[in-house]
Amino acid sequence: MGVKINMGALAAMFPGLYASYGGVSDMSNPALWLTDALGGRRTSAGESVTPESANSVSAYFACVRNVAEDVAKLPLLVYKKEKRGRERATEHRVYKLLREKPNPEMSAISFRETMQAWAMGWHVGLAEIERDNFGIPIALWPIHPSRVEVVRDGAKLKYKIRAKTGAYDAVLLDPENVFAIHGIGNDGLQGTSVLRTAAESIGVAIATQKYGATFFGNGTHTGGVLTVPETKKLTPEAMSNLRKLWVERHQGSDNAHAPAILNDG
Repeated sequence: MGVKINMGALAAMFPGLYASYGGVSDMSNPALWLTDALGGRRTSAGESVTPESANSVSAYFACVRNVAEDVAKLPLLVYKKEKRGRERATEHRVYKLLREKPNPEMSAISFRETMQAWAMGWHVGLAEIERDNFGIPIALWPIHPSRVEVVRDGAKLKYKIRAKTGAYDAVLLDPENVFAIHGIGNDGLQGTSVLRTAAESIGVAIATQKYGATFFGNGTHTGGVLTVPETKKLTPEAMSNLRKLWVERHQGSDNAHAPAILNDG
């Protein structure tokens, strides 16, 4: 039994969950984190498309992977100005964070791949900047986009980070403590999700994959037809055995169109 959700009522009851810099999230333009939490965007093909389900489409996954890997391979260096040009600031703390190890748990390549993949699939790749007592960056910690919302705290821009569980309140981060990348967007602060833009095409691909798998997995096509003589009636046990043997011999793509040899007429 399905549950019908009134998005307008939810927005009225919990405005904090819907308000963002880009406007209110409603049924016609819900935030990606919200549609994912409710099972994904329902497409005309009947499939719900989420960043996870979209990865099951090999073409989509390959495109995201290739772009993310190629961007991660690009040199990301910090320079300092000199009188006659510039030179690498290899002793700068940020240099090592971006080029070698952004945090104790990730390599620079893995970090950049993750950020870029999130920016394409979710609309933004974001990490919190951890600083020491002197304000110097010492680590970059990725935050999953499903927990991120761009909001306004008065006149100041903030990044609202929802907790993984309901046991903790949301946290507001200042932009100076956030490392964020995104693609082309409508407000200059958030990019447009490739997944959302191509949801209908991805939905068709998912539906086609499922249909094809079900068709070949459950199909029992053969090159001929079997009949039972009018003078002989099958007992329930014989009918059951015939059905079982027929399925075993002919179900699946490997057995399609195989000849049938059956007993008892």
